[in-house]
Amino acid sequence: MVGLGILNTILMRVLERRYEFGVSKALGLRPGQLAVMVIGESLALTAISLALGLALGLSVEHYFATSGLDLRWIFKADLPSALVLDPILYSRLSSNRIIWSVSIVFAMTTVISFYPALKAARTELPDALKGL
Repeated sequence: MVGLGILNTILMRVLERRYEFGVSKALGLRPGQLAVMVIGESLALTAISLALGLALGLSVEHYFATSGLDLRWIFKADLPSALVLDPILYSRLSSNRIIWSVSIVFAMTTVISFYPALKAARTELPDALKGL
């Protein structure tokens, strides 16, 4: 699902900028340079998104690792006697899991961005400059 969301975002960004790509090609930008530009923009967008996601996610995770998720509000009266776990749950997150998740998303974005980059590189000049 993450991959399809990324593909949709990048592809829509490319399709909305056909006129700009046409002007760039008219000014002498080669198709390979245009593809590299689209891939570079995709990777920059991914890096910024991952940084913001990590900052927000780790701050929420830090709260639940230190304060915990208090489940006592679910049981207004006494806790059931059959409950064998602590009613306050604390999160644990390993750095290995974070590194793997970030690496997978970054690699997936790199691979997925090749299709929109190819589509941008194949922009036909007359069609792209017909107007907005």
